[in-house]
Amino acid sequence: MKKVYSFSILIINLLLLCTEVAYTQRIEKNIRETFDHKSTSVIDIESKFGEVNILHREDGNIEVLANIWVESNREEDARELLSQLNAQISREENRIIVKSILPDKISSKKDTKFRIDFTIYSPADIDIVLSSKYGSAFIEEIAGQADISVAYGNLTARNLSRGNEKPLNSLEL
Repeated sequence: MKKVYSFSILIINLLLLCTEVAYTQRIEKNIRETFDHKSTSVIDIESKFGEVNILHREDGNIEVLANIWVESNREEDARELLSQLNAQISREENRIIVKSILPDKISSKKDTKFRIDFTIYSPADIDIVLSSKYGSAFIEEIAGQADISVAYGNLTARNLSRGNEKPLNSLEL
C-alpha cells in the first residue's frame, strides 16, 4: 500500500511539473546595429540583468546585437514586461553606446524571468568601458584599453593584450 501511495504522489508531481512547463510563455525582441570601426575608438557598455559577450572579428565593422526576452506562465504578463524593457545602441561621436533600458521599478510577477543580453563583434584594437550588474561577461580578445566592472556575475576574459601601456587596464569585480 505504501509503494502505491508513493508512486501516486510521484505521478501527480510529474503531471503538475509538466503542466507548469507547458504553459510557460517566452517572448523576445532583437535589436541589431552595425558601425564602421574606423570612426569608433570606444565601446561603452552598461548592462543590467543579462549576459555580455564581446567576440573578436576583423572585417572592419562593429556589430551589436541585443536579445531581450521575458518568460512567464501568462503571456499577458510577459508582453507587459517586455514592453517596459529596451536597449540603447547608438553612436555619440567616436563612442558606441550600448545600454540596458529598464524602468525604475519592475512590476514583474514571481513566475516571470527576463534578460537583456548583448553580443558585440569587434576588432581587438578597440577600447571598452564595461559595467555589468546581475549578469556575466565574456571577452574573447581586447588589445585596446579595458575598463571593466562586473557586479553580481562572472567575468571570463581570454586575452587582454594591452600590456604595460598607460593608462593600464582596470578590472573591478
